[in-house]
Amino acid sequence: MPKPFIKQFEIRWSDVDANRHLANTAYSAYMVHTRMSFLTDNGVTLESFVAANIGPVILNEHLHYIRELLPTETVKVDVELGGISEDKRFIQFNHHVYNEEGRIAAYGEVLIAWISLETRKMVIPPEDWNRVIDLLVKSESFKTISGADTRFGHVPYQKAIT
Repeated sequence: MPKPFIKQFEIRWSDVDANRHLANTAYSAYMVHTRMSFLTDNGVTLESFVAANIGPVILNEHLHYIRELLPTETVKVDVELGGISEDKRFIQFNHHVYNEEGRIAAYGEVLIAWISLETRKMVIPPEDWNRVIDLLVKSESFKTISGADTRFGHVPYQKAIT
């Protein structure tokens, strides 16, 4: 059974905004660092991205802020598998950000796709990368991602400036 992957962060002054609490961009940065640490710790390293000529691209990111985090705190961030497409091209990572008391301070969902850095098109990742993704704890809301999950009806994809 997979074990939760958790990173701990000490809030730095550069992570704080004008309201003197954790800035929204810092939440996102902590989540990126957590999921990339999970991949790196399990062998999907920057060198393997270079060798495969493949990289992850964020399609969307949704953050839900629940309670504020202050610059004196240490926080923990986890990563779970929220969903994956049958062909493994799309992955949803879910993150919880916890305060020092272990209470949830924020929740995030990030949908990524793998792209070829040569063709700039979405690709299926190497099989050994998929085995690493399988090590993640599945979220309670885990789902198989369909094509419809990668687009939002309210986004005017066909709109252009004329």
